[in-house]
Amino acid sequence: MGFFKLHFSIQIFCLAIIFMLFEGGGYLGVGGYYAPVIILVIIAAFMTAFRHGIVFRREHFYISILFIIMILHLNASVEYIESSRLIWGYILLFVMFFSLVLYRAQIDDLKYIKTSIILSAFIISFFIIVMRKEYGLSGRYTLDLVGLTDPNHVASFLTLGLVLNVKEIFFSFKKSNKFIYILSCIIILLAIMFTGSRGAFISLILSVPVLFFAKFKKFFIGMFFSVFIFGLSFLILPDYLTNRFLVDSYNDGSNQARIRLWLGTVEKISLHPIVGYGAVRSKNITRIGAAHNTFLAFALHFGLLGLLMMVFILWKIFINCLHKSMYLFLAVFINLMVNSIILENTNTMPFWFTLVFLAYAVNYKLKNPEVNLWNEI
Repeated sequence: MGFFKLHFSIQIFCLAIIFMLFEGGGYLGVGGYYAPVIILVIIAAFMTAFRHGIVFRREHFYISILFIIMILHLNASVEYIESSRLIWGYILLFVMFFSLVLYRAQIDDLKYIKTSIILSAFIISFFIIVMRKEYGLSGRYTLDLVGLTDPNHVASFLTLGLVLNVKEIFFSFKKSNKFIYILSCIIILLAIMFTGSRGAFISLILSVPVLFFAKFKKFFIGMFFSVFIFGLSFLILPDYLTNRFLVDSYNDGSNQARIRLWLGTVEKISLHPIVGYGAVRSKNITRIGAAHNTFLAFALHFGLLGLLMMVFILWKIFINCLHKSMYLFLAVFINLMVNSIILENTNTMPFWFTLVFLAYAVNYKLKNPEVNLWNEI
């Protein structure tokens, strides 16, 4: 099936993924210039659902509870004018997830979403390498087309594109496209290294091997390829970036500060444990900085009740990805979770785009248990 034969919602969703590099808000959130795009995705999703049939699932109930908690806190949230973008971000991303998951995705939809993620990651990587825009005085590079973007958030999305690339390189039946995916893999990995994100580096180490559990005979080939590509990247990188990954202690000031932020966030959660503080920037609650952890941030903003709703959504995905035919999505899930432990992804598009992708795959598998998605996607 060609792209223009897809349902309108999937077309717009794919385009939103591909052109995410123009977001310009600093953290790949809905801020900056991208709110109208997400509104268009929502409109297209509702149009497709009403035309082709609405399917309500348990995740609709969970996301509705999160939405209600946010509304209950709205008066308190708007006192912080700098949080207005966060409020709108949550509203749009919650409604986007709700509306998109009303639709029952098909194989071709999953294929095009996967391709869109790879293409988006490749384009972002290309601009990072070509532009070489330094992030402050950190010696790390990032995306700066519309606005300077946090390199850790950029790298976390690029790792998703890399995981999908590796699947195509080693397990795709289309041999004619191997060279394209190998080139894409090298470009994306090099861009990740230029960002200097050690969290992204760890997420790759933990998620990519999962792909080879499906075809264990290729495990050692995959390990050799991975070591070769990583080695090639380190040869190209400046020494100070190489040292950041391989020489410098991971128990440095940056990670020690992250642990202090986690402890400070837990302390604030304990004061309002049930429904949290609402859509207020984490640093305005903790007074010391962002939570730097997606799950702690959910608990901070929406309480343990809100965190539980998100855990229910994630648990449904995880438990249904343990089958061998779902190992691609298990790798994607692990990649997302590792990055979410290190970053505050509650209000970022890569987190919610990936969540939609995973929800589509799991719901398709539940409806069609006989289909082997490992072979199809």
